[in-house]
Parts: sequence; structure tokens; C-alpha cells
Amino acid sequence: MNSETENIILTDTLSLKIEKDLTKPLLITFTTTEKTQDSTFYPKIFIDTIPGVKATIIERYIHTGKVQNSYTTNTQTTINLAPNSNIEYIKIQDECLKAVHSSSFIGKLEQGATLNFFPISIGANGSTNKMEISLLGQNAEANIYGFYQGRNEQRIENSIIMDHASPNSISTQRFKAILENSAKGAFTGRVKIAKNAIGSNANQLHRALLLSDQASCLAKPELEVNADDVKCGHGATVGQISEEELFYLMSRGIPRKNALKLLFIAFTQEIIDMIENNVARNICELHLSKTYDKKIKQQKRVCK
Repeated sequence: MNSETENIILTDTLSLKIEKDLTKPLLITFTTTEKTQDSTFYPKIFIDTIPGVKATIIERYIHTGKVQNSYTTNTQTTINLAPNSNIEYIKIQDECLKAVHSSSFIGKLEQGATLNFFPISIGANGSTNKMEISLLGQNAEANIYGFYQGRNEQRIENSIIMDHASPNSISTQRFKAILENSAKGAFTGRVKIAKNAIGSNANQLHRALLLSDQASCLAKPELEVNADDVKCGHGATVGQISEEELFYLMSRGIPRKNALKLLFIAFTQEIIDMIENNVARNICELHLSKTYDKKIKQQKRVCK
């Protein structure tokens, strides 16, 4: 992985200015170990770009110890995209299951800039992710493709404010969730379209898959439209594993364990496939692969 990425170890505050296209993904990693106990961390990342640059950035939070420790991580990421810059930003939260993770992501986009943001939450006992994106220039585009999973008594909250402040701006919010045991998920996606933001286009979609009767998910899309001649849409679904799909796979000789894994992968792959950079996509898939196996082991039954 070292040869495929440019690596930075995050300890406290990191300030970057991207002044040229990055041929390799920039991997920023914050690591805790089994020595971490009853501590609170405040890592901060500030990123600026010059006009027209293109880059892929991965912000990753991992726990390498075998012991599950209690600690808190409060993160703040601010990124300012200059005109016509194009940034693919992946955030992977894979902390230990006794941790608490709270994050703030602020993005400001100038004219013609594009941000593709992938927030992925698979760790921590409690995870709160706040995202605020401002489309400040004409033809700015922000797409948020998120995935989160919860098991046992995990709590995951995602809240988004997408502010269309200029004409012809575009935004997409597409989230998927898999929740089992007594896990609870929540999603609030708010789209604001200013009076002068004519020609803007905004879409929201949240889909949750519940693997037990005790798991729950609340999705709350919100639209605040103050302009004419705009396109807005939103939707939310909550479902369970399809017995028909599972039966179909098993009838073709696929063992139940493998059939479940295929269904999990199929559900999440739509989000992962949106990642353009192959190396970044592979890193995400490595983190997710272990969660598939854990779900299969814990899955006592499939809800009807």
C-alpha cells in the first residue's frame, strides 16, 4: 500500500494546500492502540486547493490493538475547493467498538468545483457525523455517497446541510446502512436552495437494511427551496434481507454463508463503485470485507 499511496500520519493538526494533480491517493491515518484508554483526541485537517487541480484523499481512523479500549475522537475537517478543482474525498471510520467518534466535515466549493465525498462508518460504539457543504459558485457540484453499519448496540448518526448558494449547482446525497442486533441509525439530510440558485438540482436517497427486529433506522430528508426553476427529489426506504433472493442463491448450490455475503456486498457495492480511484476503492473494500464476515457469524436468522 505504501507504494500506491502518499502517506501522512495524523497526530494533531494538519494543514495542506494542493497545488498540483496528485497521481497517487493521499492517505491520512489516525491510529489508536491498546495503550489508548480514557483519552480524548482532537485531530484537525485543513485543506485548500488551487484552481483546476484533481486529487484523491483518504482520511482514515483505525484501532490496531487487540484490546477494545474506551476513548473519544473529535475530528474536524475543512476543505476549500478553488474554481474547477476536482476532489475525491473518502473518510473511513473504523475505530474500536468501545470508542466514541464525533466528526465535523465542512466543504466550500467555488465556481465549477466538484467534490465527491464518501463517509464510511463501521466502527465506534457511538458515531456522530456532521457534514456542511456550501456550493458558493455557479456550476459547483457536491456528491455525498455514504455507507454505515451497526451491530450490537452501536449508534450512528449522520446529518447533512447542503447549501445551494449559486445558480446551476448540483448535489447528490445517497446513503446506505446495514443494521443488526440492537443497533440504531439516523440520517438527516437538509437541502437549502437560495433565491438566486435557479437551475439547481438536488437529490437525496437513503436505504437501510435491517437484520433483526431490534435494529432501527430513522431517515429524515428535508428540503428548503426558495427559488423557482429547480429540480429536487428525495426518498427513503427501510427493508430486510429478501428471502426470495437468498433462496435463489442457495438453490444454485451456494452455501447460506456465502449467499449472505453476496447479498451484503451487492447492497453496499453501489456506493463503493462510485469511487473513481482504484487504490482508494480497494482500501475501502478491505475495511468492509471484515464486516461482512462478522455479520454472517452474528446472523442467527434472516428476518422475514
